[in-house]
Amino acid sequence: MADTSVEEVICGIDYLKIGKALKVDDIPTKFLKMAKTVLAPFLSVVFNKCMVKGVYSNSLKVAQVIPVHKKGDKSARTNYKPISLLSQFNKIFERILHHR
Repeated sequence: MADTSVEEVICGIDYLKIGKALKVDDIPTKFLKMAKTVLAPFLSVVFNKCMVKGVYSNSLKVAQVIPVHKKGDKSARTNYKPISLLSQFNKIFERILHHR
């Protein structure tokens, strides 16, 4: 498998949507997009090491799960679905892996 390029990381950052919930790492998407040319070379090194070593950092695996009401009685837990809020860096890395 070829190394992750800086361009791939920039595409991953560009794919992020501004205005989504920030609970896990509290890094605004707007900041990542503004700093993408500075951050992308460092992130590509980290992502490449993850792929070569087959190790994925525990800090990237963290998600905040929140219940979202679907319908019906709000006191019944079966009327909720779990939504996972992931780290922005995790989303970028997952996008690169999915694209490959």
